[in-house]
Amino acid sequence: MTLRFDLLSFLCVALSACGSSSELVSDGAVDAPPADASDAPDSVDSEVPPDAGREACVAPGASRAASCRNCGTRSERCIDGFWTPIGECLAQGECSPGATESRVEGECVPSQRVCTASCEWLPWESVGEPAPDAECSVGQLRWEISDSCHPNHYIPTRCNETTCRWERGACEDACAGEARQSPWEAEEICIPGGELLRGGERWPMGIVTLSPYYLDRYPVTIARYQACVSAGGCTEVRDLMGAVFDDDSHAQRPAYHVSPEQIEAFCEWDGGRRLPTEAEWELAAKGPAPRHMTYMWGDSDETPVCAWRSCGLEYWGDEPRYDVDELPNVRSIFGVDLMVLGVFEWTQDAFDPDFYSRSMGALDPVNREGSGRVSRGYATTAQFGGPIIYERFAGYQPPGEVAHGGRCARTP
Repeated sequence: MTLRFDLLSFLCVALSACGSSSELVSDGAVDAPPADASDAPDSVDSEVPPDAGREACVAPGASRAASCRNCGTRSERCIDGFWTPIGECLAQGECSPGATESRVEGECVPSQRVCTASCEWLPWESVGEPAPDAECSVGQLRWEISDSCHPNHYIPTRCNETTCRWERGACEDACAGEARQSPWEAEEICIPGGELLRGGERWPMGIVTLSPYYLDRYPVTIARYQACVSAGGCTEVRDLMGAVFDDDSHAQRPAYHVSPEQIEAFCEWDGGRRLPTEAEWELAAKGPAPRHMTYMWGDSDETPVCAWRSCGLEYWGDEPRYDVDELPNVRSIFGVDLMVLGVFEWTQDAFDPDFYSRSMGALDPVNREGSGRVSRGYATTAQFGGPIIYERFAGYQPPGEVAHGGRCARTP
């Protein structure tokens, strides 16, 4: 012990700086650099205190309302000397003050919006120019009908969000589900949605966009409606004189003398389905934009079947003339049958002559306010007009009115 102490004393005297570690040398090595504070081992004193950033209080149990994220408020209580949140952040605004969001819209125009001090978004503003040679707008989707695709599959054409030029894809199941296939008169067809060029002549023309949906290939037949009556899901149909109409001699012809409420009850009974909207009916009849035509077969008023104007006869009676699968010549481009020359078909929409003007560019438009219910198509019993697929009718359906029926739709 005495020898070790004497040796240490000797070294201290020789270096004249026993307490200065920066001047110590060993075996000819260069001076060591000063130790970096970040290299020092952590100590209890260097840890962040658990109450750092919390506001102190002096009245235990006191409460207050405090601000929180996105201009919200929440309750705090004085606990253990600090204000402590005791509830959720309520009444929050849309965003954090000063935040920004960016997107492209229209013909790939860069846009931006800013969050105000009151946590509300300002309107989007353009901050750039449209894409050169743009041919479509962001979000546009069109569907192409192709024989190369499986049934209920279509080819999508989407607008590229960078170039705003159309890009054609591969066959897709637009409805992403199973269409009913049997019995044959209850078959469903997938209508892929997309853009519809709605209107014509006295109705304003413009684009609306629809989501995919299923639609019955055929109008509801007399046989199917009578099955619903027998099961207790539908009420009996009455003729013009108020008598119960139960003629089943033409069971595969469209059900008629039917009110909107009766056909809605049938659709609900038949699988929890619904009536199509007016726009859904027109898309299924006309096809996707930019397709537009006057009749199911084109723009010529020469019909491919002897049906319009009663084939020269003045009037042949109240009954639909054809079975639902009897006129393939008037089948729509999607494969939907007898949308004209069967019965007038009820839709969900209330009739309003100005609705088209108010809903230009809308997604899945449907009108709930108006006089009467819109019916579409054309009945062989009609003594006016013609089988124009964009024509609209305000059907009031007094008891026993003839020529009205319908078909069902379903959202995937």
